[in-house]
Amino acid sequence: MRSAPRQDRTIQSFLRALLTTMSAGAVSFTAVALAQEPPPVGMRPADVRRDALIHVTIAAMPGERLADGVVLMKDGWIERTGAYGSFDIPAGTTIHDGTGCTVYAGFIDACVRIDSSAAARAASSERGAHWNARVVPQVRAADLPVMTTDSRKELRALGFTAAALHPNAGIFRGSAQVALLGDDPRAARTVVEDAGTCVAFETTGGGDDEASWNRATYPGALIGAIALQRQTFADAAWHAKSAAVWQAHPSGSEPPVLANALESLHAAANGKQRVWFDASDERNLLRADALAREMSIDAGFVGSGLEFRRLAEVRATGRPVVVPFNFPKTPDTQSPRAIDAVSLRELEQWALAPTNLAELLRAGVPAAASTVRLKNVGEFAKAARRATKCGTTEDELLAALTTNPARMLGMSNIAGEVRAGHMANLVLCKGPLYGEDSKIREVWIAGLRHEVEPLSKFPLKGVYAMAAPSSPGALTVFPESLTIDADERTVSFGLPKVANLNKEKDSNTANGKGAEVSSATPEPTGKGSESPKVRADGANFDDARVGFTMPSKELGADGTARGTIVATRDNAELTLTAADGRVARWTIVAAARTGDVPDPKEERKNKRANAKGGTGRTGGDGGVGGTGGTGGTGGTGGAGGAGGTGGTGGNGGNGGTGGDGGASSTGGMGGDGGIGGTGGTGDVGVTAKGGADGKNGASPTSDDADFDPKPVLAAIPRVFPMGEYGVDTRLAPKSLLVEHATVWTVSDRGILNDADLLIKEGKIVAVGSNLRATLTGALTDTMIIDGTGMHVTPGMIDCHSHTGIDGGVNEWTQNVTAEVRIADAIDPEDINWYRQLAGGLTAANQLHGSSNPIGGQNSVVKIRWGQSSSAFPLQGAIPGIKFALGENVVRGKSRYPGSRLGVEALIRDRFQSAREWRAAQLKYQALPADVRAQTLQPQPDYELQTLAEILEGKRIVHCHSYRQDEIAMLIRVADDFKFQIGTFQHVLEGYKVADEIARHGAGASSFSDWWAYKMEVMDAIPWNGEMLWKAGVVTSFNSDSDELARHMNTEAAKAVRYGGLTREEAIKFVTLNPAKQLRIDAMCGSLEPGKDADFVIWSADPLSVYARCMQTWVDGVRQFDVDTDRIMRARDAQTRTALVALATSEWGKSGGGDSGGGKGRSGRRGAAPGMQDADTPPVDEETIDRDARSGGSLLARLRFNQRDRLMEMVRSGIDPAAIRPGECGCNQLDSWAAIFEVTGGEGGVR
Repeated sequence: MRSAPRQDRTIQSFLRALLTTMSAGAVSFTAVALAQEPPPVGMRPADVRRDALIHVTIAAMPGERLADGVVLMKDGWIERTGAYGSFDIPAGTTIHDGTGCTVYAGFIDACVRIDSSAAARAASSERGAHWNARVVPQVRAADLPVMTTDSRKELRALGFTAAALHPNAGIFRGSAQVALLGDDPRAARTVVEDAGTCVAFETTGGGDDEASWNRATYPGALIGAIALQRQTFADAAWHAKSAAVWQAHPSGSEPPVLANALESLHAAANGKQRVWFDASDERNLLRADALAREMSIDAGFVGSGLEFRRLAEVRATGRPVVVPFNFPKTPDTQSPRAIDAVSLRELEQWALAPTNLAELLRAGVPAAASTVRLKNVGEFAKAARRATKCGTTEDELLAALTTNPARMLGMSNIAGEVRAGHMANLVLCKGPLYGEDSKIREVWIAGLRHEVEPLSKFPLKGVYAMAAPSSPGALTVFPESLTIDADERTVSFGLPKVANLNKEKDSNTANGKGAEVSSATPEPTGKGSESPKVRADGANFDDARVGFTMPSKELGADGTARGTIVATRDNAELTLTAADGRVARWTIVAAARTGDVPDPKEERKNKRANAKGGTGRTGGDGGVGGTGGTGGTGGTGGAGGAGGTGGTGGNGGNGGTGGDGGASSTGGMGGDGGIGGTGGTGDVGVTAKGGADGKNGASPTSDDADFDPKPVLAAIPRVFPMGEYGVDTRLAPKSLLVEHATVWTVSDRGILNDADLLIKEGKIVAVGSNLRATLTGALTDTMIIDGTGMHVTPGMIDCHSHTGIDGGVNEWTQNVTAEVRIADAIDPEDINWYRQLAGGLTAANQLHGSSNPIGGQNSVVKIRWGQSSSAFPLQGAIPGIKFALGENVVRGKSRYPGSRLGVEALIRDRFQSAREWRAAQLKYQALPADVRAQTLQPQPDYELQTLAEILEGKRIVHCHSYRQDEIAMLIRVADDFKFQIGTFQHVLEGYKVADEIARHGAGASSFSDWWAYKMEVMDAIPWNGEMLWKAGVVTSFNSDSDELARHMNTEAAKAVRYGGLTREEAIKFVTLNPAKQLRIDAMCGSLEPGKDADFVIWSADPLSVYARCMQTWVDGVRQFDVDTDRIMRARDAQTRTALVALATSEWGKSGGGDSGGGKGRSGRRGAAPGMQDADTPPVDEETIDRDARSGGSLLARLRFNQRDRLMEMVRSGIDPAAIRPGECGCNQLDSWAAIFEVTGGEGGVR
């Protein structure tokens, strides 16, 4: 058996060896690199390499600079730095003059992905491999093929001298390494051999047909990926402990099984090696952090670029983040239809993504910039410039490229700064870091020079006057000036004005059409001048010669001319050879120099000065407010509506004017100007003071180079969730009194008329009449709501919900997945939460889907919109798990079970396994301490542990069921194994066995009136709930639907409509009864003193279809309010207008990255995880259509019709993956598979 990974392979010990050798005077880095080279044949090379960069600005580290400095290098290390002249440069040193340039420490890319797919396949089939082929931590980047020469060159061109190389295949992908990026072996060696273990939330593929289901392997959903990671880390820790026990006491027990994969994780599982989690969005980053805390893992994150959306929570992790520069593409705003299709969340994400790095750094997050996730690595420099324009300082960017990644990777004592004793990894740059006109001239790696864009040694630079040629050749038009820009490697000519006139003549006479414009189209040389400037093509500079080509027609000849400029001591010879071979010659003398090369910034300003501005659009005025109402907000450029009597004048739209205040009211405030607009003027109220003037908006220009987007970005409201209906604060009064309302207590007190509800510190204190008299202290300390004409009920509870589950509801790839946890994937940003709050829902039972007989663990949550996922779980709720019976679980014919008989057998087998596993655990724990120390512990198993909790009464079962025979079967199994069924879900034939359900003590959570949507519900009746209730079963109505959960009050009303229940009993079906089923009735479900202040204020009787939810409170915090909702809509509309204008401006057109930037939706349910199966061939659209139209196979016709239906849903604005009643998430697999077939996987569904 291999031993655990040795710690002496870490960077610390490697560096110790290097520094020890250095202190002894040996040639360390070079000697190591040359140890395997053959002996010299001729004269041996010099043993010492010395180089010095002089007259450079040294950026030793962020915030520390030295002008006119010297960097002295010896054998690949920095020997000394200082001011030029402050020390003697040793003889034999090669001098490099860097006048005008800045020297930075070599940049370090903290994550570069390399292809490890072949190594992963090999590792998954070797002895000691993990049972899951995607768990291959034994793969080592240090053993993989080196990066290609082109890849290294591409990174060097950006200033990177070292990179952490991460394997890219699998869930546990293997260990990373840090390597230098030079081509010479001495500059391409590994610096850190084990730079951490790489882990990803990767899932497999699947589809809507039997073959796809059978092909998919575990895990197929995010919840499964997290469960696999948890189990694997636990297994690795167990294996390490078992190995230690066996090595100390080998006699009397079998050694641990051979497990190379687990052995490779020993250090990581024990917190001794960093684990790099690939976090595709900020939610996954926080999930990885939660898992790392649970398993005591030292974690870091390869981020998504979206961390600013959850900045406070990311900061709270205290862990390092590798930040990609994959900024989202500019949203399409070129047409009204395109604008309508773009969400506010997408616009805000696009606008704010370039600020991500700066926000992380200023929040104290250890962050490093990286090229990871960029499709085109060359876009990094452009993205860095955009980040700088959006507020990232040069020192912040430098820290993210040098000192921060060096610390992350454990190499800060040899890299990241320009210091003596550090490796000679340097970047020589002319101009600011990634500036608009900056150039990275060269990089040094381990003391070896790599030119990127070296300074030209051509002696002539500037603008030179040109006399007549000594030999005109075939030319009839002669240039008046020559501009040589050696740094930019360009040559251009200024032509006389007559050339412009000839061109116009040619344009009007050549075949009646305008002459074709060449790549060397003349440009104005200055304002008011007609003299064109023509740039030559393909200028190639060397030390004394320049070659180029240019169209001869600009000079009055035919074809393309070839040109050369050859420099001599005091002048240069220019020749232009026309297509016919005739040659024109000039002598360019130094005295003819008339000026410097024009500053490109000045040229851009001249272009903008001559550019014609666009015409703005005028928005409509806001509507006039009614009596006591507020005037409407004006459109872009429109005036706000006048306030009604007693109302406030509406704010002006962007660039508009505030409306007049109504009588005895305040004048409207001027609206803030939109981009390019002027702030509105505040109008004066009739009897009150006038409103304040609005602020002027930012002014984008025709070129984005000087446009400052920061004021626009600063005006974006920072709310959570980002986008529509996000909140920044929540109303949470310490004391709250609702007066004179009709209170539905859902207790023995029934419905109370003209009653009060008193809340303090989030708890119900009293329910009764005239409670104002019981208040102590100042009345101002209590918020009072007048409930006259209103109804107050407990917050409603949905006992069967799939809302807010990220990455897939079903882990369908195995028939038993008790180890997966819905709580691992709560999505607090799902817009359906907000919509359900607007319908009076305050709590929900999040359930796993129904694709397997034993599914995953449930999650009981309070809906706390605007808070993180960790705030959602309801503490004190008994844990549960989802079981499923019926059609869904036998769908895959090659997966056991394939029949209802097999379902029962499987459930019994797993419970028996859980009994035996628990018995082994208890036996081990009962051993004396000394014996236990010499005994191998039974292996942890989260699946069997969960099932054992059911047998011990610590967890209840919620079972998807329809038919009476299956319901009776599970009751028999429960009786045999003596465990409790919490609820039968759906239970549409429950009325047939109601007495058995009541005898067992299970609850029934049913649909009110859903049937005829699948064969096994054909006997469903709308009286089911009433009949179960009369039999003594605790009965509730649920939604199993994102949409139906928005109006559970009308579902309760159906118990009156069909069953004749009283109104008090009917409301219990969505309040107290589901609370009892979830064992949370001591906390919520009724309005009684001591319970949580979860309540809803209705405009009318809550069982009426005309009732509107006015306010929803959870734990004494107002989570929804109709008036606040209107304010948020206006706020969001104004922000949206400003961002659409920004996206439409030149800043928007020139901005955006090469990526979608990760998940950008709010509330839009993603694809069923694993739908992108790389091994699945694309579907031939024409073949399927032809088969369907020509009466082909039944399967072909069914699939064609299904896809047609789903695409029609998409065209109608309906999310085909939204959870609908009776489907338990299984429709996600079907719907998105069909959509992927049509779209080819495009559209950013994942």
